[in-house]
Amino acid sequence: MRSRLLTSTTDLAQVFQEWCAKADDIRIVTAWATTDRLDCPGLTAAQNRISTLVVGLGFYSTSPEAQESTGGRLLL
Repeated sequence: MRSRLLTSTTDLAQVFQEWCAKADDIRIVTAWATTDRLDCPGLTAAQNRISTLVVGLGFYSTSPEAQESTGGRLLL
């Protein structure tokens, strides 16, 4: 596997979208979630392949709308 330095959020979004398209089983663990971050094109297109989505609640950064937008699939 070759390494690649991602120097911008645009690069990160592109690589994330590419890997979402290739993955059979997606598992995500993140500190927080908001609806604008859950609505990224790669993740939306791969929605049926997300087996685990764990999101933290500390410091009230996760929005209630994010929980609702996933149909209650967030593990908090």
